[in-house]
Amino acid sequence: AVINPGDGTFWLVGGLGGGGGSFQIYNTNSNSWSTKSMPSGFGGSLTAVYAAGTIYFCGGITGGSTITKCGTYRIADGYSTSFTNMPVGVNHAAYTTDGSKFYILGGRGGDNVPSAGYNTVQVYTFGGGWTTSSSN
Repeated sequence: AVINPGDGTFWLVGGLGGGGGSFQIYNTNSNSWSTKSMPSGFGGSLTAVYAAGTIYFCGGITGGSTITKCGTYRIADGYSTSFTNMPVGVNHAAYTTDGSKFYILGGRGGDNVPSAGYNTVQVYTFGGGWTTSSSN
């Protein structure tokens, strides 16, 4: 989930089953829920952060497989686009932002079953590109 600090809404990004392919939005002011469609090809267990009015999201599980695909959704006008695929497709990863970079830590590959995780940190610089690091 990401929060839009401009209006206090929480955006649940993607999902598996019935929640796939949509943003589920909770409005803290009105105590109500709404939905918006996501760009096609995204499912659940993905990573997502909010920065400068835009939600950035990557990876996750679609059609039973982990993907490397990444996208954005600009909240003000609903404009969405893709950006460079992540180097290593992951699901169930930890993620955060410092406002200038999108950090994706660990995660796992394969389908939606427990498995050994990765020791990889993937960093996307907004408007730039990817770097990765890992240790054994």
